Amino acid sequence: MGRYVDLMATEEPLSEQGRAVAVRQYASMRRIGMLLAIGGLLMASVGGVLLYRAWDFDRHAIAVEVTAVDVERHIDEDQDSFSATFVFEDEAGEVQRVRPWYSSSEFPSREGQRVDIRYDVRDPARIAMEGWFGTWGLPVILSGAGLVLVVFGAALLLARMPGRLEQAAVLPG
Repeated sequence: MGRYVDLMATEEPLSEQGRAVAVRQYASMRRIGMLLAIGGLLMASVGGVLLYRAWDFDRHAIAVEVTAVDVERHIDEDQDSFSATFVFEDEAGEVQRVRPWYSSSEFPSREGQRVDIRYDVRDPARIAMEGWFGTWGLPVILSGAGLVLVVFGAALLLARMPGRLEQAAVLPG
């Protein structure tokens, strides 16, 4: 069997060309780290704003059973989703007719079906499907994914070049 050789642990110095390749790879790794960190910060920021909006909605939302009217079916490659207009009576006794901006496989598949939603008493047009994911799902996913990207980006940015390459190379920028 062949033996394992760690090229970075050998005492033989790298050639000038080998050092240049290693420096370019290190610089590329840092650029990727910077892109991941910036993208993660943007994603986490959007997630943070959505978390605040979900928290605000949650404080002012009440549950109500609604009836689906005007249901549209959207056929995708792997699953169907539905867009529905919902009709319900709000806290003040007024009939509200709302249509979410998104379609979902969780929405009713035919007119007349009843489902539970939550609506904002300050703005009955703001609704979410009943349950944790309806209010908190997207904000938590975006915030979490953004933070993971920031951590990976920071790890790449903070990674140090191996000692003997660091001494032999002048790093760009």
